[in-house]
Amino acid sequence: MTHEHGMHPGMMKQQDMLMMEIWNALSEEQKKLLLKRMLDDKITMKESLIKHLQHKVETFKMVKNMLDKC
Repeated sequence: MTHEHGMHPGMMKQQDMLMMEIWNALSEEQKKLLLKRMLDDKITMKESLIKHLQHKVETFKMVKNMLDKC
């Protein structure tokens, strides 16, 4: 059984352990900076998704209006 990105459970456990070691090696200021960056990335991703969905809705409305005129 594979998980996200085709990884096996053992590989995921190793990656999680490595990430935990890296996290523990960071200073509090570095952790804060990293978390802020991760949050900024999530915000940017969600804003992009919203813009994409707004564009799709506008396109569907445009097509609907075109069909209504036929």
